[in-house]
Amino acid sequence: MKAFILAAAGLLLTLPAKSDTPAGSPAPSASPADPSIVNPKATGRRHICISPDRSWVLSTSSNRIVPVHVTFQVAADGTVKDVVVDVSSGNANLDAYTVRCASAWRYEPATKDGQPVEVPWSANIDYWHN
Repeated sequence: MKAFILAAAGLLLTLPAKSDTPAGSPAPSASPADPSIVNPKATGRRHICISPDRSWVLSTSSNRIVPVHVTFQVAADGTVKDVVVDVSSGNANLDAYTVRCASAWRYEPATKDGQPVEVPWSANIDYWHN
């Protein structure tokens, strides 16, 4: 998974985007069950989330990394739907923000036999603070 790192007001965020997997990165946690399906690919803006409220991250953990894991469907039109937090940050506001952020992502849809299909997908979002 490709990791994007941004610095903004002392807050760093890393999001390994599942569809961009370079060597040395963790393997995707879930792929379509049918091996004839070609996985979706991230398009448009980078698939990142930067917490608009640094206090969400700081109040959530004394650690430097606050992980959130989401699962969702990549629809046949490339939109994201049914985003669910599987691993919570421990802060309801940060989790809700993460769902809104991931819902705005877009993909080239997965295909089967050349036709777009809906597939389950997931992402790990690590909010960093210093």
